[in-house]
Amino acid sequence: MATGKIHYEIHIKPAKGKWKMAGVMESRDAAIRHARELSGSGMAVQVTKETHQPGEGNYLSVCIFREGTTNSWARDPNAGKVDLVEALPCFQPGDLYSFESRQTIARLMRDSLSRWQITPLELLHHPGHLERLESTGTVLQAAVQKVAIAQSQAGEGSVAERVKTLHKLISDAMKTVFVDHSKERLPKFDRTDFAALAEKLDGHPRSEYLLNCAISDQLAQCESWDQKLSTVLQWITELPANETANRQALNSIDGFVAEIMSAPSAVKDILGQQESLGDAIALLVRLFSGQLADDNNLGKGILALNRYLATDRLPQSRMSIAKRILEELGGNQRLTHTSIEDELIITKKIGSQITLASNSFLPQEQVLAAFRERTRRFLVPETLEQVLASATNPAKRVEKLIALSEHLVGNANRRQLAKILTGMVTEHALNEYFLSNNTPVSERLRQLTALQEKILQSEIDSPTKRVTTERLDYLCTSIVTSHELLEKMIRNQPNALEKALSLLKLAASDMLTRGKAREKAQRQALSYLREPGVLNDYLHSSANQADNRKKELTLLLQQAGIDPHTVLGQSAAA
Repeated sequence: MATGKIHYEIHIKPAKGKWKMAGVMESRDAAIRHARELSGSGMAVQVTKETHQPGEGNYLSVCIFREGTTNSWARDPNAGKVDLVEALPCFQPGDLYSFESRQTIARLMRDSLSRWQITPLELLHHPGHLERLESTGTVLQAAVQKVAIAQSQAGEGSVAERVKTLHKLISDAMKTVFVDHSKERLPKFDRTDFAALAEKLDGHPRSEYLLNCAISDQLAQCESWDQKLSTVLQWITELPANETANRQALNSIDGFVAEIMSAPSAVKDILGQQESLGDAIALLVRLFSGQLADDNNLGKGILALNRYLATDRLPQSRMSIAKRILEELGGNQRLTHTSIEDELIITKKIGSQITLASNSFLPQEQVLAAFRERTRRFLVPETLEQVLASATNPAKRVEKLIALSEHLVGNANRRQLAKILTGMVTEHALNEYFLSNNTPVSERLRQLTALQEKILQSEIDSPTKRVTTERLDYLCTSIVTSHELLEKMIRNQPNALEKALSLLKLAASDMLTRGKAREKAQRQALSYLREPGVLNDYLHSSANQADNRKKELTLLLQQAGIDPHTVLGQSAAA
């Protein structure tokens, strides 16, 4: 059987059979994943969380996952669902000190911790901070209530039972610190004696707890977040020589630094006043990579942290900064207070910086998810209208929308933009703009050709490219036809050769869209070139110029979108 105070049992039940155990695992995720693999073909499965109760000598069993068809939960609306609330695994006072518990404390007590300017580690290891928490009453009660509800939703008893249990756990944890403080068991040290204390505690059964209490006592004397950060980091230069004591001391330092960098108010204080959120995130990205340049405007704490991050000595802190970056990116605050155009530029710039910095602490998939959400907001009607507001005509609106596609992350966002683009290209305003005579013909044709080329070069999906480029080609063809452009081009040309060359130059220019508009000019040009004697007379009228003329014609045909071999045959390759 799996060892440890918590394990997970997998049970299966055939359609016409009884429940039987199919396996035992220590990992919740692995147990649920295996249960899903066993489900199907009429087989019902469930996973139970088994928690050892030392005082009673038995296990507390709670079902955390169910899937399949069986009468025992046929009417259960939550059958087959896993509660996404990750409840705290608090069954002993020591559980409050775990990484997961401290994260929850930071989230539930964010405002109070910010106001008191302390981290969860400091709160849990300092009698003064605990007394303040206890005296507030409502802060503690609200936090307990939220955790109890989460645990109850996860199937770990009623809310009332969880409130009672949590209060006892918290009371026992507080009592430990208060008793140790009253009996003077909590060590203290001068800021220069950190290594001596770490070595002294090496091998002690409560070494981590006692060292954290001593660090919390020192940090209580600091007046700012940056001072706390620089104080903790200075001890890295005073680590003990003993390997186990060194590792324990560095781990404690890393834990405190990580929690400081997890607090939004602390990060703001440490980074100093930044002009915008975008500037702050860019600074965090450089810090994450250990690539901050020395700056007189930055505090000692952040510059020291940058040096240690460059040597990969503080993994918890690096992970904390990565989470801070992702949380800020996922927030609703604008990256800049200036124009929406600047917002687009800064978003793309930060995206490039983060892509270069991505590693196991800052996974690319999480980065992409954050940017998918942030760039999705550019497509919200109110924001999109700001993006397009400076456009002076319908063609400019389409151009800006195409440019926006370069800043979007995620297929869903691109599909949404494609729908908007399709509607915009086919709407009456664009048709009226291009088919009216308020703008010179040549300018309209160049606009259509440029828009089509930008769509073709964009990352918009192929079906949308086809629909929109064909529509632009239709408008171009309509203009060419209604103004008899091709006819006017050749009307005053003296012979078939000059007519062909004029049409080829038009097809090679930026005035005809790909599709029917250009094809019409191509066909007419080819018809003139294929008239008897035209091509031969052009190429051989001057023996000295034959090769040059062939090269010039080959280039012109290519620019006009025509394969030279179809006109010149094998001689085109000469």
